[in-house]
Amino acid sequence: MRVYGKIENFRLLDVKVFVDDVLKYEGRVDDAPNEIKQLYYSKVVTAHPIQIYVYSSATKTEESDEQVSEELI
Repeated sequence: MRVYGKIENFRLLDVKVFVDDVLKYEGRVDDAPNEIKQLYYSKVVTAHPIQIYVYSSATKTEESDEQVSEELI
């Protein structure tokens, strides 16, 4: 499954964050715990509040970002 940016990129928005389809956080992104903000999302559903889905089988790390950058060079 493809992963995109970090949840912290949704600043100033009210969101529901689901990890493996289980609601883990609901509220403003700016008020979320740091471990929620650092998660990479795989799916976004436009609703009110915005629903963001994170799947543990589709994880992304800073190392994988660096590997992709090196492959592109």
